[in-house]
Amino acid sequence: MQPGPADDFPTPPPDEAPVFTDVPDTPPTASVADEVNATLTVLLPWGISVLLHAGVVLVAIFAVWTVVVATTDDEDIIPTLELSPTPDAPLVQDAVTPVVTPTPNRAPTPEPTPQPTPTESIDVTTQLIGVTGPSDTTPFGATIAGPQLQSSFMGVRGGNARRIVFLIDCSGSLVDTLPFVIEELKSSVRKLSEQQRFTVIFFGSFRNRDFIEVPPGNLQPATADQKKRVIDWVDLDSRNVYAYQTGNPVPALSKALSYRPQLIYLLSDNILGEGAYQIDQDRLLTEVRKTNRNQTKINTIQFLYPDPFTAAGRKGTLQLIAEQSGGKYRFVDSRELGLQ
Repeated sequence: MQPGPADDFPTPPPDEAPVFTDVPDTPPTASVADEVNATLTVLLPWGISVLLHAGVVLVAIFAVWTVVVATTDDEDIIPTLELSPTPDAPLVQDAVTPVVTPTPNRAPTPEPTPQPTPTESIDVTTQLIGVTGPSDTTPFGATIAGPQLQSSFMGVRGGNARRIVFLIDCSGSLVDTLPFVIEELKSSVRKLSEQQRFTVIFFGSFRNRDFIEVPPGNLQPATADQKKRVIDWVDLDSRNVYAYQTGNPVPALSKALSYRPQLIYLLSDNILGEGAYQIDQDRLLTEVRKTNRNQTKINTIQFLYPDPFTAAGRKGTLQLIAEQSGGKYRFVDSRELGLQ
């Protein structure tokens, strides 16, 4: 049999079976770096969240602490009224209790020889009104025994007030008694401590001005030098202060309250004035309420003459100002000045 055309071509070899390489059944082991990266990916958002929340809490705590610290200086001021046990007698100054400094422990010393006890008592009180107390040559830097924060004026104490304004009437009706007021003012200034700030304002009629203020004005630290400057300035011999006519007290009150004091001592014999200078009681009380945004306590002293409203069975203007502001009121009459 002769070969056909198909026999001219060789027969292809059978298909070869595919060759397979062994593949491991488990994936390759992850490296340590990969594990760390995976852990950080999971934990980092939580860590950032915790830190942010902790920061918010710390900021809130700091804000509350700042508010608490800032408000410690604005503690409640509690004026107290100290009346004389003998109203018919002149005002008297409290005896000063000496400060006893404890000494360190040492070897016991022999007891001193007993001395005979004197039988004669010593009067340690002096009049507040009309007597200067310590002389003007007394060193103002000397430490005053007693509480660090103290103030008083005409028998009314100022509690723990740190910022104080003395607001004094200098109308013409006080021309005879102004020396008594000035000497009591000096005594009050001397008692202030360096932790306190103060100023003194006089209202009346001063060369077309409604009030004058002891320079430099505003609340000043009660240092020894500043107290001496004030006492020298208000002294009547300096001719800076004088009693003349009657003025409008509203501008002086507004000025005093603008300093945001904790306490004002307000003294007047007739706060509403007379004649052309007279103002309405309701208007004055309204002005005080509107201006006293800082809730300043106002201790008021009705000096020498009773308020005209009391004759009609009504409360006097100064008494109402004290009650509305949370201060204390006192009437000082001629008997307490030693004029009767």
